[in-house]
Amino acid sequence: MTEQPPPEATSRRPIRFGVGYDFRNISARRSNAEHYRRTLDRLIQAEELGFDAVWSAEHHMIPDGYCPSPATIAAAVASRTSRIGVVVGLLLLPLHHPLEVAEQVAVIDLLSDGRAQLAVGMGYRLEEFAAFGYEHKRRKSRMDEGCEIVLRSWTEDDWSFAGRNWNLQGVSIHPRPVQQPHPPMWISARNEIAAGRAARFRCPLLIAPAPYTTDAAAVYASYAAGLREQGEDPSRYDVCGYFDCVVTDDPERYHANTDWLYATRRRELLDWYSKSGDIADDADRIGNPPPELDAQMGVVADAPGCIAAMERYLDSGVPYTDVILGGATLEAFAAQVMPQFH
Repeated sequence: MTEQPPPEATSRRPIRFGVGYDFRNISARRSNAEHYRRTLDRLIQAEELGFDAVWSAEHHMIPDGYCPSPATIAAAVASRTSRIGVVVGLLLLPLHHPLEVAEQVAVIDLLSDGRAQLAVGMGYRLEEFAAFGYEHKRRKSRMDEGCEIVLRSWTEDDWSFAGRNWNLQGVSIHPRPVQQPHPPMWISARNEIAAGRAARFRCPLLIAPAPYTTDAAAVYASYAAGLREQGEDPSRYDVCGYFDCVVTDDPERYHANTDWLYATRRRELLDWYSKSGDIADDADRIGNPPPELDAQMGVVADAPGCIAAMERYLDSGVPYTDVILGGATLEAFAAQVMPQFH
């Protein structure tokens, strides 16, 4: 992440800010149990600071404790908060039975009195699909069928489904969610094809962060075009992005203390995408992001610099309604940056 000079502020609709955590205990300075407790406390604190939603990503069999169960995290947050949105996700839908996902989110929606959301992605790591016994090459069909089954589970009674991966008869889930017609289901996309899926299901779009997405504006354009083909107005649909905004008066000190962490994560992601990526230049782009993508990943700067960088991000050709942040400096962001966009 690089520092950027501030431009002039612009006016726009209020942005909802979410906080995202993967629960990774990379430093291993405390036990995983203690790390999970402390991280959960940070998610609870996000409500007190005025954030709009909490998110937790999913991966499996990662030695540093990367969260394998975002539904459990969402239920825990729901039980200790009263206002903030609780997002089950990003959930790797092809690794789950969609009926179970629909039921879990319905229960969390009841526990939270209508604050649950679901965010789904297709997943990519070969090791995860092998461990669960699913063919990696069938993840696209499992994703498509899973999205349809989740949405129908929330809205229909006594329905059936015959697909490549699931054959279901006489389905009616109970209890139903509080939200009507159903909780939001964000569909993640890092290319135009995946954006078309979100449009096809008329779901809000979650654009994967740079450098995993090379052109967020192109992803959104595909989504908007798909909505228009179905007679929908894209301006009525929510769009979420990721931007890591670290507020500090001493960026050099922050980099000195954390560059090892970012380097560790970069090496691991490079390994994952080298083996499992599905875009030709994944490994090169993730291993050495070009400057234009690096600037889209986030910023480390004082409050005016962070405001300026967020303005640029929001003016980059995508009409974002929601932004997910990392949790490094929640208090400073909430006090000094968020009010400019809320």
